[in-house]
Amino acid sequence: MKRTFLLLLFTVLTYSASAQTATLRGRVLSATDSTALAGATVMTPGGSVNTMCDAQGLFSLGKVPRSTRTIQIVFLGYATAEITVAIKSATLDLGNIYLKENTNQIDAVVVQSEAPMSIQKTDTTQFNAAAFKTTPDADADELLMKMPGVVIQNGRVEAQGEPIRKIYVDGRLFFGTDPMAALKNLPADAIESIQIFDEQSEQSRLIGFDDGNSQKAINIVTKAKDGKSTLFKGEGSGGTDLDDNNRKFRYLTGGNFSRFTPAQRITVTALANNVNTMKFGQNELADEVKVDNNGNLRNQPMGVQRITGIGTNYSAETKKIRFSGNYFYDNNRNELENLSENDYFPDPRGLFQSKHVTNRNNSLTTNHNNRLNFRLEWRINANNTFILSPRINIQKNNRMEQGRSLTLQSKESGLPLDSANRNTTDYLTDNFNYSIAGNATFAHRFPSKKGRSISANLTYNFSNRSQDRLQHDLERASYKKNKQNEYYWAPSSNPIDRLTDQVTTSNLLRLRLTYAEPFAKRHRILFNYVMSRDWGATDKQAYSNRYKKEPEHIPEYSIRDSSQCNSMNRDYSTFGGGFGYAYYSKKYTLNTSVDFQSIRQQREEIEPRPDKRSQSFFDVQPTLTFRYSLEKSRYLKIQYRGRTVLPRIDQMQNYVNNNSPTNVRVGNPDLKEGYQHTLDIFYNGSNVRKSRNLTITINAMTRSNIVANSTEVMPRDTLIYPSAEKTPGTGVMVEEGAFVRRYVNLNGYVAIRTSGTYSMAVKPIRSNVNLSMNYNFIRTPSVYTYLNYANIHSGGVRVGITSNISENVDFNFYSNTVFNYTRNSAKDNVSFLNQNLYYSMSVILPLGFTFNTLATWKYYTSSSSTDFTSSFFLLDVGIGKKVFRHRNGEFRITAFDLLNQNRNLLHYVYDDRVNDVRTNTLGRYILARFSYRFNSMVHGKKRAPKLPAGENFQEIDLKDLKKMSNLPKNSSGKPAKK
Repeated sequence: MKRTFLLLLFTVLTYSASAQTATLRGRVLSATDSTALAGATVMTPGGSVNTMCDAQGLFSLGKVPRSTRTIQIVFLGYATAEITVAIKSATLDLGNIYLKENTNQIDAVVVQSEAPMSIQKTDTTQFNAAAFKTTPDADADELLMKMPGVVIQNGRVEAQGEPIRKIYVDGRLFFGTDPMAALKNLPADAIESIQIFDEQSEQSRLIGFDDGNSQKAINIVTKAKDGKSTLFKGEGSGGTDLDDNNRKFRYLTGGNFSRFTPAQRITVTALANNVNTMKFGQNELADEVKVDNNGNLRNQPMGVQRITGIGTNYSAETKKIRFSGNYFYDNNRNELENLSENDYFPDPRGLFQSKHVTNRNNSLTTNHNNRLNFRLEWRINANNTFILSPRINIQKNNRMEQGRSLTLQSKESGLPLDSANRNTTDYLTDNFNYSIAGNATFAHRFPSKKGRSISANLTYNFSNRSQDRLQHDLERASYKKNKQNEYYWAPSSNPIDRLTDQVTTSNLLRLRLTYAEPFAKRHRILFNYVMSRDWGATDKQAYSNRYKKEPEHIPEYSIRDSSQCNSMNRDYSTFGGGFGYAYYSKKYTLNTSVDFQSIRQQREEIEPRPDKRSQSFFDVQPTLTFRYSLEKSRYLKIQYRGRTVLPRIDQMQNYVNNNSPTNVRVGNPDLKEGYQHTLDIFYNGSNVRKSRNLTITINAMTRSNIVANSTEVMPRDTLIYPSAEKTPGTGVMVEEGAFVRRYVNLNGYVAIRTSGTYSMAVKPIRSNVNLSMNYNFIRTPSVYTYLNYANIHSGGVRVGITSNISENVDFNFYSNTVFNYTRNSAKDNVSFLNQNLYYSMSVILPLGFTFNTLATWKYYTSSSSTDFTSSFFLLDVGIGKKVFRHRNGEFRITAFDLLNQNRNLLHYVYDDRVNDVRTNTLGRYILARFSYRFNSMVHGKKRAPKLPAGENFQEIDLKDLKKMSNLPKNSSGKPAKK
């Protein structure tokens, strides 16, 4: 009885204690420009209960005693605010809280300490810009590259192992979905801190329930505390190549202007050059950087480019409306010389032991890109919000190309060739693409109960791709033996002279309705309904040339080539629903949901053989996200997702594509949907006192029914049909030795990617050291006559040392070692090693003289046979002179590739071959440049007033300050202002 009584008493007291506490919520903003004050501390008097605001300025302060009458909000640079509260319920919403800028100044004491490198605020990693020194004329991307876990390469920005999709400046979207444009148009000395965080979907942020759809984003916090600033940077350069055989004029000119006010922000930027400098990111419509199933990074920039572009970004904010939008136009003219060496694995049936294919292509490509996107947030009232965010892309592309190829083949390794073929082909291609995509979201919060909400999200995507392509063989011949055992080049009996016209449309509409309901204290459940339609069509028509008689010789493409014609429609309809559960606490959150969907697939083939097919299947899509914050400096995130993956429409086209007669592609209309499991683990920890940071990222993925290649070598001239049914007019003659590749479904695909970055400040050399390691394993199934599994092991070690000495001395050293070893179950193994060393130094000497140098050494070796240059050394050297009062103007002369060794080498591993690519690039050239920059946050500041007579200026270390029991007194006897 005594134990029972004590247990009941304890339960009653515990419930009573919990009933005497409440949760306070709100948002902390700047009174000057209404920007969110991320990191502001909200606490009860004495600080016994406290929390920090997130990137949006939102906070949730739990376990607040109901007897509390005031709370305090503290943020560096702003006056401390005290809010009177009357707690009458378990949850109290304080709305927006505005802090005024603190105008008090230090009278006599300046506290000096090492700036902390980073701090962790739940899912946000915040880096202090003061801990990373850059030169006065550096852009934001140069500052960001010094930070641990950040890699900027080929117009692509990655942080913590994931691509950056958006850039915010003081909480406002900046240049939409083009991170490089944002970073190139913001000076480094205007930045106070950089926050890297997981941005949830619009619907998740509005209803407070994580649906698992997040992406990496960056918020740049500027030094403009009053919300007003003017930024300008302009430059003009002219020079020439230093190659006597091919001397061309080189130029680079451009600039950007930004004006920020509390109500509006506008940025205008322009650029024109022929030295491969790009201030805008990759075009999302046709030039997106992708990694294929074998781990190869595709669509890397190559050739010598002439680039002209202009863009603008505008944002405005009122009490109810927040708008941000941008527009880009760029014209890119690319001259490309491409040499590709392909070494094929031996044929399992013994048709050849060695096969080497050399391709040489010269092309001239002109791109015209238009991109427009904006985000409109309408806060209708306290309980209703509407967000519209469309993206419009329009691209026109013209390409003239001539390709030459030579194939050498031998049945026995080490013996002379027994067969070969060569061809020369002209291509002329015109493309026009457009897409309109985006989201529209509406959310309603019920005032009767906190946390109860209903929302609707509409996702849309409409795209059209049209292509006109002319392909004309100038020569196509095979090396054959006649009856006298003499070899000769025999012309092909089926050369290609064809004009094709192809149009592909793709459309998507998806509506998701969500209802969220809180229960108990920290729990919430969610119900949703989803319906979508994904439909599209493709139509390809091909015409062969009918030559007219002498003397006109005018081509007339009027003979319809039915074997290359294809037309089909597809339609996927989805209906379903699901439920979710969420639990929130101060240290961790748990979000889990399951969607059940019924999918109906319909496909109608019109050409080359009429056919209708439909099927239905049931789909389950689970999501689980777990977040855990440890000691406010460590953060762990674990996320699992299961998704259905549908084959692309081009993979299901039922025809034989012989655009490349030696590499023939056959579609497969019977491809099935696949299912993908993805597990992501992310950990970040910061030690503020020791300026150390550790980031670990693990990504694991498996996929069933992956769309893979089935490759077969033709033992003789063979007529190939797109399907088992040999419909007349659909067959294509394929020559002996050619590869025929079909799309097939295979199981067994596994991909595991791991990376870790450790950074620390090394005081003896006044530098930051970043150590990164990564290991990737990809298991890719394919068929090369027999089933093969390619087990690809790759990884690397990256060491970075960045100076933190001063603005006048800046150096960066990076060493990046990358290895790849591919072990095949049914063919030869292959490996390669790539080593890059990078060193840059910028020094501002007395009297404003400057010295800049950039040195790069690249080494490459491979187990495949190639005659490519294995190593080369690049050296750029520049000297200059700073001018004007603030030294914000500069004359500079720079010699690029002083040793004339520049090369562009790429290496790819496929399921049937190893591919080494060498392209042309800029050689040795020299530029004379004048640049001018203005930053009102730096150059517009007034000089600090001199101290009054009799006042002693002291420099006190932070450790010594902590030992003091009282602040120093001023002349009036009162404590000095803090």
